[in-house]
Amino acid sequence: GMALYYGSYVKKGVWNVGFVLYLLVMGEAFTGYILPWHQMSYWAATVLTSIVDSLPLVGSMVYKYVVGGFSVSGVTLIRVLSVHICLGFVILGLMFVHLFYLHKSGNINPLFSFNLFNDLVYFHSYFSVKDLVLFMFTCSLVVFWLFFAPDLLVDIEAYLEADYLNTPVSIKPEW
Repeated sequence: GMALYYGSYVKKGVWNVGFVLYLLVMGEAFTGYILPWHQMSYWAATVLTSIVDSLPLVGSMVYKYVVGGFSVSGVTLIRVLSVHICLGFVILGLMFVHLFYLHKSGNINPLFSFNLFNDLVYFHSYFSVKDLVLFMFTCSLVVFWLFFAPDLLVDIEAYLEADYLNTPVSIKPEW
């Protein structure tokens, strides 16, 4: 929304790399969801791989390559872990490409446009302090959540071991 409001959509390089980053972060989140290998994550992996299997012509071949056999198993978990680790490095590299495109084309920032130096905003002392405060606040919330209320957002199905014979009783989105 903010990018559309400021008119930064004309910067195709920044926009395209940012969209690819968005898709890769979604893939990273999904592979991370599968890794605990509990009941819900097992069935999420089963549903996603069955979608891959339904692709015309190449679906069954891609399915066997992704799953590592004929059904979701421990081999699939190892492959998901490998993809999860590699995606982290790819995302890190694309973040630098994204910043390169951003610095190459310049940003559209209406902040401080009322003063004489409207095109000059120093990172240090304004953005670095602001980012540090936000980072520390977020870290303190996560630490509080982990130590004092770890079961606040966890579904009860997360404590059940993955079982291919029993489907979860209540399949619902995490949100």
